[in-house]
Amino acid sequence: MKIIVLGDIHANLPALETCYEQAEAEGYDWLVHTGDIVGFGPFPSECVHFIHQRNIPGVAGTFDTGVAAGMDQSGPIEDDPKDRALADASLLWTLDHMDLWSRRWLDGLPFDVRREEGQVRLAVYHASPIALTTHLREDMPDPAWEEHGEAADADIIVLGHTHRPFHRVAGKRHFVNAGSVGQPRDGNPQTGYAVIETNGQVGVSFRRFPYDIDRVVSAVGERGLPGEIAQRLQQGR
Repeated sequence: MKIIVLGDIHANLPALETCYEQAEAEGYDWLVHTGDIVGFGPFPSECVHFIHQRNIPGVAGTFDTGVAAGMDQSGPIEDDPKDRALADASLLWTLDHMDLWSRRWLDGLPFDVRREEGQVRLAVYHASPIALTTHLREDMPDPAWEEHGEAADADIIVLGHTHRPFHRVAGKRHFVNAGSVGQPRDGNPQTGYAVIETNGQVGVSFRRFPYDIDRVVSAVGERGLPGEIAQRLQQGR
């Protein structure tokens, strides 16, 4: 089985379009997303409609949940106060610029999605199997990973949320963070996705692609989002 995972999209339509085109060209058995379709970027409703029209399954992210509930604060998504203020500003902007149908559609996203292929059980979450806002970082000790693996009760646990791709093995379980389609934070501004292959063994790879970043940067300014969002997109942080 070949799975392509679209990490946090964050209302970046040009990046989403590029990843979808690349995934279609590459081929897959299952295409899935890790939530946070909206937030930060200037194309929230457009990205929701894109995912809906192509029937791409996935989970609810922190921003998806906040927008669906009409929250005015992003909550404990960011560790740094400046980052939290930027997240709050983007959440308020998103609430003011999304159509009602898209907000209601986000409210229907599940906490997890699961798939079994032979003896392999795969579970997809936004942040962790335990909570929507937990930051699971690659350098956590094995016991912490094993706790989350037990909670997931799966062989492969797919995540997003931190915007930094990685593959970590703890015990017999594989944890895969798909990174972020729309707002990478690993110093590489290119978009991309994770590929998981299960053919007796588990193989994980990460693809990166250039995309029309100027289009989304221009839209950030034209649609009235904070300029720092555009700077971060250009720097991959």
